[in-house]
Amino acid sequence: MAVISHTCERIRALASVALDGELSEIEQAMLAAHLLRCEPCDAYARQAAAFTQVLRDAPLELLPFPVAIHRRRSVHGATRFAAVAAVAAVAVGLGSSLLPGYSDGTRLQGTTASPVPPVSKAQLVDDRLNWTAGLPRVKPSELAIAIGQRNVSLNG
Repeated sequence: MAVISHTCERIRALASVALDGELSEIEQAMLAAHLLRCEPCDAYARQAAAFTQVLRDAPLELLPFPVAIHRRRSVHGATRFAAVAAVAAVAVGLGSSLLPGYSDGTRLQGTTASPVPPVSKAQLVDDRLNWTAGLPRVKPSELAIAIGQRNVSLNG
């Protein structure tokens, strides 16, 4: 069996598409240019055209039996349900094994969870207004030195 190049494979595919008249102008030009310089691809294109013409000229055959095409049942619903059930089972299994003190389904002795204290609305407002409270305090002169500009005036 002869090995053909990637280019020749592509040109042979274009030759096949050309038989149905579905090539763009650029593809037609590429096909014509390649067929002028590549004898094996030219022979392939001629044989494919001749074979296609014989098939198109042949009379239609009537089948002695009717052909019925049945629609396949959709298995997507059952597959989706099974997938969701599997994900839920894995989530429950992982969740119960990762909770502290519940590795065997019972709470370990001596472990207590510390409750999170509720946050008041006033505390949330205060935290928003004082958002700079956690930032380090730097004098303007130190800031100017830190960024390499000693003569920067930060006040105006």
